This record gives sequence, structure tokens and C-alpha cells, in this order.
Amino acid sequence: MRATISWTFIVLITLVLTLEAAAQGWTLRPHSDGDLQRLLPLAESVIISDKKVIIKHTSAYLPYKDERDFAQTAQNISTTFKLTAPLNPIRKQDVLLYRFTLKDTATTQATLLWIGFPDGSTQLSLTAETLQSDGINTLHDLQQQWNTQLQALRIQSNWNVMIQGNIDADTSSQQPGLSPSLQLHVTDSLHAQELARYQDANSLSISYHSTIVEESAADTQQKMNLQVAVHRDSITGQQRITIATPAISIAY
Repeated sequence: MRATISWTFIVLITLVLTLEAAAQGWTLRPHSDGDLQRLLPLAESVIISDKKVIIKHTSAYLPYKDERDFAQTAQNISTTFKLTAPLNPIRKQDVLLYRFTLKDTATTQATLLWIGFPDGSTQLSLTAETLQSDGINTLHDLQQQWNTQLQALRIQSNWNVMIQGNIDADTSSQQPGLSPSLQLHVTDSLHAQELARYQDANSLSISYHSTIVEESAADTQQKMNLQVAVHRDSITGQQRITIATPAISIAY
């Protein structure tokens, strides 16, 4: 059911959470915009340890005829991203793979994968992640830089923004879950309506539509653009949350 909370109250909640996040350092520089900026205050208020922020782009790209053709496209990609292409791709069970390290520092790791499948189709994947508050702005800058480089390849950027970490939950519980207050926190702070949920022995996943999360202007129907999942470690009982837009594309 759509939250009936007033927009004024939503703004107040968001402001309070943003101030809390800023106090801890997990925040973007002033005037930054986008889904990462929207998710950070919520994540900061519920994650107690092992916080990780990930941005990921995945898309199909030019098909290839043979390994030489695949290598030529890899060279074009490496030129666009100002990288040195490996001499030969990695071959695993008829799948071709070029792996580029875009950034590897104390705060941020970023990789580019160029994958060729046996049927000639391909996939280009960009992933960057940080475990440190100092890396948040680096991720944002990388995303802006990659948008330009993807555009040069005539690829429409398509970002999954994900924040993951441990939450304070009952480790003796046999089921993963979000408390009613935490679920309300999600729906209120992101003005989200639950669309569907799935639960098994160790995981709970809830799909939402949020009116403040970025989405295509062509979308006229309420589609999932926000996903929250909780995974319970079957040995320790520790519960880990993943908050993502528009969907989770990593392991819970």
C-alpha cells in the first residue's frame, strides 16, 4: 500500500538521515545528485558494519564473428577507456574474456569485463566498489567519467547502484527479515510502494517502486526500480542487507 506520509515529512526524514550520514562520513560532496545520493542516508541509518558501495553497468555490445574480431573490439574499448588491452583473451568453456583493471587503490577497486559468448553475442560490464567513506566521491566521479566513455562507444549507460552491509538483527532468529519499523523506514524515506517479495530459508527479497528514484521518462507504469534483500548467514546468524536501484546484480 502506498505510504500516505506527507511530502513535508519525507523531506524532514531525508534531511535528518543525510545529516546522520554526513556525520559518519559516508556521503557525497554537496550538490551531487543521483540514486547513490538517495540511498546513502538510508543505508547509513541501518547498516552497522562492513559497509560496501558498488556501482555496476552491464549491457550487450557489438557481436563478433571470430576471435580476431573480438580482439579488435577489445582494442577499441581499451582505447576509449585509455587502457592497455591484454594480448590474448582468457578462454573458459568457449567463452572469451578480457579483464581490465580500471582502478586499484586503498579505497576503490574498479574493473571492466568484455565477454564473448559462443553464439557471437557479447557483454560489457563495468564495476566499481569501495569499503571506505573516502571512496564514495571517487565512485561518483568514475560513474560520470564512464558515462562519457560509454557514450563514445554509443552505449546507453545502465547503472545498478548497490549498498551492502551487516544490520543489527536477532542472530538467533531462524528466518531473515526486516522488522516492521525498518520496512516502514524504507517506504517512507524513499517514498516506495512494495510490489512483490520472495523468501526462502536464508534470504528475503522485496521489490519496490519508488517515485524519487531515477527511472526512464518513457515508463508510465509502476515498475520495480528499488530492491532490498536480507541474507542470513546460516552459521553465524548475522544478517546482511543489500539496498539497490533498480535491482540487485551481485550476491546477497
